[in-house]
Amino acid sequence: MNSVWMVPSAVAAFAAAHLFLGLPPMRAALAKRLGEERFVALFSAVAAVALGIVAATLALSGDAGPREAIPLPWRPILAIVSASGWLLAVLGLMNYARSPMALFRTTIRTPSGVECITRHPFFVGFGLFSLAHAALATSWATCSFFLGFGAFAFAGAAMQDWKLARKWGEPYRDYCRQTSYWPFVAQLRGTAPRMVLGRQAAIALAAVALLVLIHPWLAAANGAPFVGAFALGGVFASWRRWRHWRKTKGH
Repeated sequence: MNSVWMVPSAVAAFAAAHLFLGLPPMRAALAKRLGEERFVALFSAVAAVALGIVAATLALSGDAGPREAIPLPWRPILAIVSASGWLLAVLGLMNYARSPMALFRTTIRTPSGVECITRHPFFVGFGLFSLAHAALATSWATCSFFLGFGAFAFAGAAMQDWKLARKWGEPYRDYCRQTSYWPFVAQLRGTAPRMVLGRQAAIALAAVALLVLIHPWLAAANGAPFVGAFALGGVFASWRRWRHWRKTKGH
């Protein structure tokens, strides 16, 4: 069955599973029952399976509902937006362990690095990348995939602010006052600390260049390899953070 609705249905199922497990009180109840580290393992496994279903659906039905290509003058602009989004996302991944969003974080520190641009570099960067690719997509099924994940990324960033403000209270609200959701807004209003990226910027640029080089492979089968790699990367990141937490606890 090659239906244009299969891809958005798979994306919606992924989002529903993510929200069901990630929002209180379900998260709190499961974490209390299983323990934080086991809950993280469950959450990562469910996310990986759901993303695997999305990848399979893209491979089978991602070309459903052909749509007219966007006019040529817009393509380089959207390519720049997409690359800039990935640059933010890569910087966010590199900074993740030090950010308030990291699993098992026990303190809130002063913003630094890419957090001075946006406190949600991965989510906002991935959201920009997704919306640019939604405009560039040549089928409505693939367009719906990127629109869905773009909306999920931006909503996820806002949800993290809500959850962390509930968890940390004033220390996190003070952190938010020094940073911004949207890129560079904190700089414009003069609240962000001095930004120092150093070697991280060069590494992130190299990573984005590599992604551009392997783009044809990632875009094969309507982007299924990209989603599969994303699922594996998320599991790996969660596992590394879980292992670090176990070491700090002396397990």
